[in-house]
Amino acid sequence: MCRVNTERYPRWMDVIVAARQSKLRSGETGIDSQDEDSKSYAERNGHNVVAVLGDHITGRVPPFKRKNLGPWLTQPPLMAQYQGVIFSKIDRSTRGRDWGFREWAEQHGKRLFCVFPELSWPPPPSDTITPLMWDMLVNQAAAEWINTSERYKRMQRALRNAGYLVGKAPPGYRVICAEHCGKPAGECPHHKLAEQDPMSAPYLLRAAEYYLDEGWSLRQASAWLDDMQAPTEQGQPWQPTSLANAFRNPALYGRRMDDRRTKTELKIDNPILTREQWDRLQTKINQKARRKGVAPKTTSMLTSILQCSNCDGPMYHMRNGKAADPIWYYRCHGTKREPSKCSNMVSRDDVDRQVSDAVMAYGRLPHVKHVFIRRTDHANRIADIEQEIRELNLDDPESEVKFAELRAERNRVRDLPAEKDTHKLILDRRTVGEHWQSLDVAGRRAWLMELSWRVWARKDPEPVNYGELRRTAPALVVIEDDGSLARSAAIATGLTVEQVVAIDWIPILAMARQRGLPMDPDELVRLASNPDEIKRLAHLARP
Repeated sequence: MCRVNTERYPRWMDVIVAARQSKLRSGETGIDSQDEDSKSYAERNGHNVVAVLGDHITGRVPPFKRKNLGPWLTQPPLMAQYQGVIFSKIDRSTRGRDWGFREWAEQHGKRLFCVFPELSWPPPPSDTITPLMWDMLVNQAAAEWINTSERYKRMQRALRNAGYLVGKAPPGYRVICAEHCGKPAGECPHHKLAEQDPMSAPYLLRAAEYYLDEGWSLRQASAWLDDMQAPTEQGQPWQPTSLANAFRNPALYGRRMDDRRTKTELKIDNPILTREQWDRLQTKINQKARRKGVAPKTTSMLTSILQCSNCDGPMYHMRNGKAADPIWYYRCHGTKREPSKCSNMVSRDDVDRQVSDAVMAYGRLPHVKHVFIRRTDHANRIADIEQEIRELNLDDPESEVKFAELRAERNRVRDLPAEKDTHKLILDRRTVGEHWQSLDVAGRRAWLMELSWRVWARKDPEPVNYGELRRTAPALVVIEDDGSLARSAAIATGLTVEQVVAIDWIPILAMARQRGLPMDPDELVRLASNPDEIKRLAHLARP
C-alpha cells in the first residue's frame, strides 16, 4: 500500500456515516447507537454529516456491495458530495481483509475515520503505529467472525439433533414456539418448531392436486395461486420456477432436509402432502423437465401435432402482416439437419377450425376421465425407515437397539402384500363437445397430445383469389384418429362402441347434472334401447 500525502485532506470536511448490523432483532438499537456515536465524533471534530447509511448485512460482504452504502462508494455523483467516511468500529466497516477499502480511499482522495479507537486512514507518512493498529483490529474482527460462526454452527447442529427448527420455515409452514408460550416468533425466547401455515398450506395442497389430477401446468397452477392471493416467502408473484422449487421441497411430506438432501434436519408433524403425493409430484416434474422446452403462452393449438403433408416435417405458426392486424400461418419448418424445402404454408385459423370440427364430430359422446390409482407397494414407508437407519447417531448408546428395531420394521413392511396399479375410465357428466368448448388453446393442445392425434396439412391445389381470401388460405387437412374417444366411452359405460355412438348423450348427461342420475352401465343399456325414455329425459332436461 502506497504512502499518501495527507496534507491534501481538509481539516473539516463533509462526511457520510456508515453503520452495519448483521441481524435485525426486536428491541436492539445497534444501528441507532452506531449513528449516535459517529455523529458525536463528527460534531467534535467539526465535520458535516451529509448522509447516514445503515445496512442490515453480514460483515463478510464488502462495503461496495451493500445496499445503502455501496452506491455512495461507487457512483461518482454521490462520491462528489463528501470527503470522508465514519464508522463506529473497525468491524462495522468489514470483518474481512479490508485492503480493498483502504486502497479505494487512497485512490479517490477519501478519508476513513474509526471512532473506537480513534483512527484515520490514510495516516501521515511518518506514522508507523496506525497501520499496525489497523491491521491488528482488522485481523481481530476477522478471527472473531470465524469463531462466532463456528459457535453458531455448533449451536445449530445441537438444535437440529434435538428436533427443533433452525432458520426459516419451509414453504407452506410457519414458525411456532416449542413451548407454546403464545408470544410472536420474534419475541419468543424458546426453541422453534414448524407447523402448517393456514394462510398458505391449503393453497399449496390444492395447487398440487390440480397439477397431479387435473393436468394443470406449473404456469396454470402459479397463475391460480396469484389469483387466490396465496402468500409467498418474498412477497413476489408466484412463478412456475418458484412453484416447482416448492413442490420439490421434501418438507411438503414432513421432512426438512439439508442442502444436499442427504440428511433429515427436522420431522414435521401433520405435513401438507403424503409421501405418495410428493413422489408423484417429483415423477411428473421430472417427466416435464426432460422435454426439449416448455411451451410459452403464445403456443398455437397444433404446435408439435401438425405435420407437413408434402415432407412430413413439423409445422409451426408464424405471423405475417402488420402487428396491429396480423395474419397467422402454419409453415413447414423441417429440422436443423434437414430444413424444409417445400415452403408449405397454410392458414392457422383454417386448420384449427377443421381440427375443431373433427373433434366436435364426437361432440355428442360422453367425455371420459382417466383415473390412475397407484399401487400400495409400501416403498415410501421402506424409504423412510432406511432414511432413519442412515441418520442413526453411532455415538448414541442405544443406536444398536434402534437399528435392530428399524431393521425388523423394514423387513415386516417389505413382506406385506403389494397391490397392483389400477386404471379406471369414468364419466364426468359432460359431453366431448362441452369439454372441448371449456378448454383454452393450451388446454386443447394438451388434450389432443394426450389423445395422440396427428394432423397433416398442405395448401389446397385449387387456385384462389389473392384479396380477402388470403386470410383464409384454404388447406387440405388429414387427421389420424384411432377412435379412442368412442372406445374410451364404451369401456367407461360397459357398452359397445355401436351402442355408445347410437345414444343421444346430450339429454342424458344434462339430466345427470341436474338430477344426479347415476351413470350405471345397466341403466345406460336400458336407455340405449328405449328411445322414448331418451326423449322424455330430453324434455325434462330443458330449462
